[in-house]
Amino acid sequence: MPRTHSASPSIPTLEHCNLDHDADFPPLYFSALERRSELPRTYPHRHSYFHLFWVTKGAGRHMIDFCDHPVQDRSVFIVAPGQIHFWAVEPQAQGFLFNFNAEIFDGHGSSAAAAYDERLRLRLQANPAFYPDA
Repeated sequence: MPRTHSASPSIPTLEHCNLDHDADFPPLYFSALERRSELPRTYPHRHSYFHLFWVTKGAGRHMIDFCDHPVQDRSVFIVAPGQIHFWAVEPQAQGFLFNFNAEIFDGHGSSAAAAYDERLRLRLQANPAFYPDA
């Protein structure tokens, strides 16, 4: 059963999908991990958007909803809005970060997008870590 979390003043919620915090941020943001000096964030936090990490090379750990997941070469983590997470990886880790708002599903029609968003959120909360083959 996926965990749900109420807002807590001690666990911040990051609201901006775009790490550059532009006033008009797009519904999709992409960056190389090694270009972001503020990453990884090693303190518990949550997001109001989907957060995908694709680690191409590296090691460490990623705690998502209080479940520990190893970070290794070819790791993919998808954090749904509201999930609590933090992560620690070696300084030379490489990979990519994708942030996206649920509005990217809006092209499917509002009711279809809402249903898809909820199914995706529940699936990701149940299994947020993937380790694809080379």
